[in-house]
Amino acid sequence: MKVCRFPPAVALLGLAAAALAGCATDSGSVQPSFYASMATASATVDAGAAASMISGYRGNNGLGAVEVDPELMRMAMDQARVMAAKDKLHVTVLRPPLIYGPRDRETLAFFTSVRNGVLPMTGHGKNTLSVVYVADCAAAIVRALTTAGAPSGRAYFVDDGAVYVWRDALADIESALGRRAFVRFGMPMGALKVAAAATQLWGKVANTAQMLTLDKVNELTQPHWVCSGAGARRDLGWEPRVQWPQGVQEAVKWYRAEGWL
Repeated sequence: MKVCRFPPAVALLGLAAAALAGCATDSGSVQPSFYASMATASATVDAGAAASMISGYRGNNGLGAVEVDPELMRMAMDQARVMAAKDKLHVTVLRPPLIYGPRDRETLAFFTSVRNGVLPMTGHGKNTLSVVYVADCAAAIVRALTTAGAPSGRAYFVDDGAVYVWRDALADIESALGRRAFVRFGMPMGALKVAAAATQLWGKVANTAQMLTLDKVNELTQPHWVCSGAGARRDLGWEPRVQWPQGVQEAVKWYRAEGWL
């Protein structure tokens, strides 16, 4: 059975959904969590019950179960507490997709792979994604901090306004590097998972962050990672200035100047 993990946004939905998770109970003297009020600051959520309910729904639709990720639940709870205080403290949440550009070490791995002659992709490479250039993401943060009259308690995606096909995005990296990869087929999933497990284990042993992990493989194999920054444009007056083809050119220039590539 395939097991998926909650991304932070889905975990937040799980917090709300948990109120529906107590329909079945063996004792009439115990109040089901369905009736528990979530309207107080001290309210807690039965994450396990929420996961069970969501897994039941997924199972009815031929999908695998989900499991509760403690770290993502902690992040979701932290955000929920902040959002609950929106009337006392001005709160704006920004949710960027893939961030890339100068100084970014995670996406550097894609550039390094292409330089070494291998397209970093799985399957046919037709999965779609949204991205944001690092300077544009930083500008969005500034706008969130300084825009007068912006509503409190809102969450905004920030992207460059386009949706990219991963194989085409890799072609832009090839163009920026002036090099065409010779391995152009998707990596077998089994081999990718073995490599991810090995690098993840090494990261734990060496106490260093690793980009290629089992979680990252799960992200890479999703058909769509797409969002819209329309809300940030409307409420914050933010506009991205750099799209992927130009951004990867700037990234390659910086990586080479700093000896990273």
